[in-house]
Amino acid sequence: MFSGFNDFNDLQPISAKGTSFCYPCVTHNTSPPTCPVTAFSLTDRHIRTLNPTGHRVDHFDRRVTGLALRLAASGRKTWCVFFRVNRRLRRMTLGHYPAVTLHAARTKARQILAEVALHGTDPAAHRLDTRHGATVADLAAEYLTRHAKPHKKSWPEDQRIITRELLPHWRHRLVTDVTRRDVHALIDAVADHAPVMANRVLALVRGMLNFAVAHEWIASNPAALVKKPSPERTRERVLNAAEIRALWAALDDLSPTMRRVFKTRLLTGQRGGEVVRMQWSDVELDTGMWTIPGSETKNGHPHRVPLTTPVVALLREQRASVPEDIPWVFANALGSGSVHHRARKVPRQLTRRLGFHFRGHDLRRTVATGMAESGVPVQIIARVLNHIDGSPRATKAYDRHTYDAEKLRALETWAQRLDHILTGTKAAVVPFRTATP
Repeated sequence: MFSGFNDFNDLQPISAKGTSFCYPCVTHNTSPPTCPVTAFSLTDRHIRTLNPTGHRVDHFDRRVTGLALRLAASGRKTWCVFFRVNRRLRRMTLGHYPAVTLHAARTKARQILAEVALHGTDPAAHRLDTRHGATVADLAAEYLTRHAKPHKKSWPEDQRIITRELLPHWRHRLVTDVTRRDVHALIDAVADHAPVMANRVLALVRGMLNFAVAHEWIASNPAALVKKPSPERTRERVLNAAEIRALWAALDDLSPTMRRVFKTRLLTGQRGGEVVRMQWSDVELDTGMWTIPGSETKNGHPHRVPLTTPVVALLREQRASVPEDIPWVFANALGSGSVHHRARKVPRQLTRRLGFHFRGHDLRRTVATGMAESGVPVQIIARVLNHIDGSPRATKAYDRHTYDAEKLRALETWAQRLDHILTGTKAAVVPFRTATP
């Protein structure tokens, strides 16, 4: 028979900002429960107002004891039901809100709790048994269909990694048979020919196996404690073509404003702070020119940045999304300032998602390297990046040329190279030419 939660202390509370969120004691059918718990008579209105706290929090339902809405740090809301079988605490996932409604979750939970009470069997174990024969190929297909495609705009990159790097090794391997040693062997095999790619494969494998745990294909993730094989130096990173493609795809998973911020950075090579603090008064979309005031530049000098066609398109999209009376191009949700603080968190988020270390300054270094490899003279690259401190003082004093045409040509050369990288086509070799005086 179903015994309920006999020992309240068995269940570890989750703390968020000093508030304890405890699991209810389902032995007691009193209302409210006699144990000190956090439980609510959940409503759709209450659920919609729940915001992430940076911690995983379980909100238990007072009407159906053992039913909880799990709010992840990411903000995702998942229905779970807790029960005991043979004095062992078990949890079963019922689905995600709002796809599974409050009414449906309560109905499912009551059915599961009734089955446990009547038969003493573990429905979670039965679910695992039914998937015992699933292969990694089966899991990959399920992961792409149910998680990657609905929730990630970068899912084609996941699909490419699965096809090229994962399935040739693990296609017919049972998911339940995958061990930590298998994960190490796979990552080492990839690292032999592509060290950075190995980091991305590991990130994807972790994600797939976390999906398998969440949907009760397996009980634990064998990749959880596997370390990245290729530590990367953070201050000298230049993204290669595969990393650029992965990053560009991952940017589409961000909010529209954040996506435009980082694509603008990759297309212009300007500093992150200069981009996020851009104001509409600094931009001439019709002529394609952005003038950064001296107050915003590192060297204190105004800096003119010619805007290529892709950048103008991004800024026109942003213009359509921002009220006319807000001065910042990339304004925060309140319109009271820029998205500077939000943008600082994005590289860390992308690092976790991409599987390789990424810093915002890598974009600037990647642009400079790409222009150099395309034949842009180093002096022009310095002008594009507003690095003019290295030139002789006399030259700085008397050189009043704006270099607008040369900077535009350099940025167009980089935009063309980037397009070839993203589309996978071979770039035509077009020598860089400075403007004729």
